[in-house]
Amino acid sequence: MVKAVAVITISDTCFKDNSKDTSGPAIADFIKDLFPEANLHTIIIPDEKEIIERELKYFSDTNLDLVLTTGGTGLSSRDVTPEATKAVIHREVPAISVAITLAGLKNTPMAMLSRSVAGVREKTLIINFPGSKKAVIECFEVVKPVLAHAISLIHDELNEVRSIHNTMQFSHACHHHSSVDITKVALRPRESPFPMLEMTDAWKIVDEVMQQWIGSYEIVTLDEGLGRVNLIR
Repeated sequence: MVKAVAVITISDTCFKDNSKDTSGPAIADFIKDLFPEANLHTIIIPDEKEIIERELKYFSDTNLDLVLTTGGTGLSSRDVTPEATKAVIHREVPAISVAITLAGLKNTPMAMLSRSVAGVREKTLIINFPGSKKAVIECFEVVKPVLAHAISLIHDELNEVRSIHNTMQFSHACHHHSSVDITKVALRPRESPFPMLEMTDAWKIVDEVMQQWIGSYEIVTLDEGLGRVNLIR
């Protein structure tokens, strides 16, 4: 269960004039919809590595479940959010960053210039988002399906994790037709109707059969070879 979330806007411009912050409020609205019972903290800070590190440490050390940052992920000399995030996290979650980048590239090649980082500090998941409202909307849609599950994993909430895994398993849409009732697969007898053999005995049987084969070869054209089975020993 997600109990507390922080949204940090990192921008020199927005720090001087809060009214110019559009990406932070956008994330906050998404969080309110996704985790309506969670306590939400929002702040705006300048592009200063020491300040970013301090706030990330503060929120994670006060046991917040999730910290989302927006801004400071580009290539300018003042864009230091990734460096600050890497300095405080204990474990990186690179696939989140990859997913965000891939989603962004569907809309603009400029997405490859973002250096967003995602990782875990103590029991807090930290994710960097870009600084524009449009990019934030796209990025949040990417990570939205996994946030609750990721936080359950971080907190070792095993019952919640199993519940999510089961839901995903049985809601998976398979395009192959089968008469097997997958909801009863786990209830099937687990014993094989065939006798169990030691590995050495099994290899001996296979070897005895193979010894009876007579090796030969035949040269055929490519068209004549269609439909044939080739055995290579």
